[in-house]
Amino acid sequence: MDDFLNDTLDLVQGLVTPECDCSVNYFYGTCAHVNKTMLLVDETDDEASYEFFESSPRCVIIDARKVYADRVIKKMPLQKVLESMRIPLVNAMQNGKAVVVRMGDVAADFLTTNDEHCPDLDPLYASYPPYEKLAYVPSVWLYRGGALLKDSAQWPRRMYRRPELDRGRITPVCHANFGVLFTTTMESKDLPDRLFCGAVGLPPGAFEVVSLQEMLQEQAELDR
Repeated sequence: MDDFLNDTLDLVQGLVTPECDCSVNYFYGTCAHVNKTMLLVDETDDEASYEFFESSPRCVIIDARKVYADRVIKKMPLQKVLESMRIPLVNAMQNGKAVVVRMGDVAADFLTTNDEHCPDLDPLYASYPPYEKLAYVPSVWLYRGGALLKDSAQWPRRMYRRPELDRGRITPVCHANFGVLFTTTMESKDLPDRLFCGAVGLPPGAFEVVSLQEMLQEQAELDR
């Protein structure tokens, strides 16, 4: 089973490859005709996907449980929460990595954890042409496996900061291999009420829910 697990998670990690094998990319929506972000449901006993992604040099982890704690328990200003998310997002955008958002069993509210829902967001502007208003975490990052951050040149320009551009000498662009996927340990039957209710959690209709257990079973049958 360990071999099956590693092979399956490596398949999932294929998100960061630029080649389009629709039979694989269907799962996490990196193809234009799918237009969905992957939500990997991990019901393994020890949340095996987290250990796999956390140890991968091709992945950057955003811990949704920390995002939830910072906003709901610690009552941190939303702008500070957004900045803590922007840093790993930019890291992945620059270096062609997959952002893996680890939800665990927490229904962190990403519907309102974005620039558009932060009325106190500092109106900062870039110090270089075209002097656009800077962004932290725009809501578009949730859609199409992060593809919208690659489709428009404005997002790297607005999300990167000058120190992240090697003293301003590097043109802000998003790497072609950048992508976004989410994982959760919730049971599939609980997702409609906890994550996709439309009030909190994730945007309904924007995610392709994939069961790790089902993928493991399919892999095992193929290898027989």
